[in-house]
Amino acid sequence: ATTSGADKGWRMWPTGQYRNRSIAVHDGRTGKVLWNKPCNYRARPLVTNGVVYAEPWGYDVWTGKQKMRVHPITGEKVPMIWARFTKQCGMAAASKHFIFGRALGVGYHDLLNDQGLYMFYHSRMSCTFDATSGGGMMIKPPMALHCHCTWSLPFTIAMGQVPTQPTVGQWFAQPGSSLPVKHLHLDLGGTGDRRSAKGDMWLKPNRVQNHYLLLGHDIKLTMYEGGGGVQRTSQYTPIENTDVPFVFATAVRGLKQCVVQLTKPGAPKQAYTVRLGFAALPGDKPGQRVFDVKINGKTVLTSFDIIKEAHRADRAVWKEFEVNAGQFLTLEMVPKSGTLSVDGLPLINGLQVLRR
Repeated sequence: ATTSGADKGWRMWPTGQYRNRSIAVHDGRTGKVLWNKPCNYRARPLVTNGVVYAEPWGYDVWTGKQKMRVHPITGEKVPMIWARFTKQCGMAAASKHFIFGRALGVGYHDLLNDQGLYMFYHSRMSCTFDATSGGGMMIKPPMALHCHCTWSLPFTIAMGQVPTQPTVGQWFAQPGSSLPVKHLHLDLGGTGDRRSAKGDMWLKPNRVQNHYLLLGHDIKLTMYEGGGGVQRTSQYTPIENTDVPFVFATAVRGLKQCVVQLTKPGAPKQAYTVRLGFAALPGDKPGQRVFDVKINGKTVLTSFDIIKEAHRADRAVWKEFEVNAGQFLTLEMVPKSGTLSVDGLPLINGLQVLRR
């Protein structure tokens, strides 16, 4: 199934110009209309595996019932979204488990795992229909010879089974409020959004706010001088003692404060389980990286030394606390050394906030 878009971007979305775009589905044997309704979609629909995918929504082809998912933060049932949010002109092609489309380079949404849009940039689809998808492959023949875009090249993509998560993360699309928090999984230092084998959606902390379609959440990170992200890859750096190795392959070094909004103003306090994930870097020595950890002003870890706790680098350590919190959760990391160097800055890999 294929589609082509006549306009670029989502700039018309907030004006409501797509709201009256309707879909009518007929029974091919009898001609009877199965359903017909406005669906507020941007480009021509795709039909695959019993679902009509009208960007950004999905509908059951027989009933018109909207395809739903569990919101990764609130836990509520919400409409499933797929969206090429960067470059939407041109075509999209769907197969049983994938939707491929133009998205700066090539973008695809994994319908099986539903963890967002994955993008790579060595080539690009053209502005017209020039790709087909199925059987674990996406083929783009040289159908865009008239196009002036230097990226519109013939190429073939073969999807293969791999034992670990892709190094490049996805971008998860979900409009609407992400409050109140029911379960928030933050991959601190992460390069994208990834779903664990258990189905938990681990989110990068630096969200794109106020986008029409992307999942946003109010997370504020404050760093010590010299702090920043540490990124390796769990594909080449074995991480022990965890079922989410990608979380511990990245970290934030030098985090001073992390503030996470949990509820809207005025909501009563709730009980949460807060889990902090740590893994020492290769070369770290006992006594090198020692710090206190505070949650909402209360010290929960004193003189914490990751390498001393884990006994070696690249071994995950979780610390768990019960917290009553209102609108915000504030995590603070206070180094014990008076003179700060990069090698002595606090380090943290993951943060989970789970409402009890």
